[in-house]
Amino acid sequence: MAGGLQVFDEQGRVKVDFSKRFTRVLGKLTLSGDGEFTIDGFPNLDPWCIIYPRASGRRGVVPLVRRTGRKIIWRNQGVRGSVVVYGVC
Repeated sequence: MAGGLQVFDEQGRVKVDFSKRFTRVLGKLTLSGDGEFTIDGFPNLDPWCIIYPRASGRRGVVPLVRRTGRKIIWRNQGVRGSVVVYGVC
């Protein structure tokens, strides 16, 4: 049986496809402010990240995390302690 994970954007375009390649977790960060980092050392693989938001007590407020090229960028929006797991596939 085939297995995998695909994530699509609002227009139906594939944003993440883990159905053809295995993923590799490189690490995790606990967020405590705005910041960014670059995933280097894996030029032929695509970076990815998943956020585990910490409950802020304010409904619907979570850190904004995005990937631009090989960079992962976050804006905490007043929420500290969320965790980002990142890797390549």
